[in-house]
Amino acid sequence: MTMRLPSPSIRQVAQKLLALAALSVIVASSPPAWANKHAGNVHWVHRAGAATLESLWKAELARGKPVIAVFTADWCTPCKALKALLDEDPKVKAAAAPARFLFIDVDEWRGPAQSLIPGVNAQQLPTVVRVDALGKALVTCFGTDLGLLSAESTATNIKRLIAGQSLERPAYEKDPNTSRDLAVADNARQIAKAKARPPVGVQVLKKTALAGGGTRVSLRLQLSNANGARRFVVMPKNAGKPLSLAPTVSLWRELRFTEHVRATVLEFEGEPAFWAIPVAGFGSADISGLEIDLPPRQKTIELWTLASLTVGTAPVQFQKKLPYALEIARGGERTVLWSASSPPKTSLVIAERHPVTLP
Repeated sequence: MTMRLPSPSIRQVAQKLLALAALSVIVASSPPAWANKHAGNVHWVHRAGAATLESLWKAELARGKPVIAVFTADWCTPCKALKALLDEDPKVKAAAAPARFLFIDVDEWRGPAQSLIPGVNAQQLPTVVRVDALGKALVTCFGTDLGLLSAESTATNIKRLIAGQSLERPAYEKDPNTSRDLAVADNARQIAKAKARPPVGVQVLKKTALAGGGTRVSLRLQLSNANGARRFVVMPKNAGKPLSLAPTVSLWRELRFTEHVRATVLEFEGEPAFWAIPVAGFGSADISGLEIDLPPRQKTIELWTLASLTVGTAPVQFQKKLPYALEIARGGERTVLWSASSPPKTSLVIAERHPVTLP
């Protein structure tokens, strides 16, 4: 059974649930306390060696526990809301406990994901499917059908989903005032929770002595965007040549991280050279492997969150499907998507400054 979609206005409200805020800068030597943790019954089906999605799927079905497939993508806002409820809300966690929720990224498994369950082609995300022991669909719905503005509605519908029953329409859909109040209350909770999330966290992963003196440092950057609009965070490639509002750029290019299907970083060569890292609205990026050169005895750097980045006469455009919680473990492994030389003018407008002292 494919359930009815909620009205566009309700979907738009649901997309604003997870507002994040950030107040300070940290330099960390271990993963931050705010790092996301999945509930024990929430599992992401990622690629593993030569294993196919079908083989991983059959192994999960063989566990004997009720299975609910969640077709998702790391740029999908309702997917993010559903994940947060499953991981964090006590009512939803209790309702979901009897089942195993398998999150399957349709970009990571492009092709196999769309044909995994007979009769289910995940075009709208998240597509949520309760399957039987053979992997055949019993109930199919969309994430917003669960009632993501209300933990109670979501918990009730997850129980029905596990039982193989059709879902109940969330009561708040009948009352715009209730929908608004739920969205405002949830937004306030998310902002309060986000106060512990700093905009910039830095770890030193590796230090290499440079022939002419100084040190090349490989970093882990943990970035959080407290703004609803997408932002670039920029970092100098050489701490001895700090960032400039009007750099002289000789070459700029877009590099794709090889471990992700679409995640990229911009590299600008010139005076000064710098990295520009896109971060989704109310999103985060955790990237290991970007490098910076430190002159002898220098341990301080400054990163900027930008209000705008302009090359020539036009603002630099963000990719359409920007991951909301990007994680890159091998940031040094990149391929060049395109490069361009000698832009007529490059200008940066600062939203926030983030001074950092490296250990």
